Amino acid sequence: VPEDIFMCGLGDLFVVRVAGNVAEETQIASIVYAVEHLDVALVMVLGHTHCGAVSAVVEGCEDESLISLTSQIAQAIHGERDIKQACCLNTLASAHRLRDAPELRKREDEGKLTILAALYHIGSGRVEMLDQ
Repeated sequence: VPEDIFMCGLGDLFVVRVAGNVAEETQIASIVYAVEHLDVALVMVLGHTHCGAVSAVVEGCEDESLISLTSQIAQAIHGERDIKQACCLNTLASAHRLRDAPELRKREDEGKLTILAALYHIGSGRVEMLDQ
């Protein structure tokens, strides 16, 4: 739970959760709302080790009902077979998708917003910042 990871109370973080931390239209719109209406100045895409959605793609999941999720992850990981590396690539891709949103890019260019990508290590609780 992000509030526990970052030692915050309920309501201190604006959290958007989705399997595989993909950034689709509604997730991006939620983040734009938080930035524009709640003056959020930091957006962090927080992936995690042993991500089931990423693992499903690496293992070749072909479930048609998951295609909107798995296709975006597959595009992000470019055939990577190492799960940890695939989780990193997927997290970075989602951060880049957020930067493609004009409202967020404008705020970042003005120095009013920082978009970061990080990986939460489930085994240790460590948060690793990812190079962008």
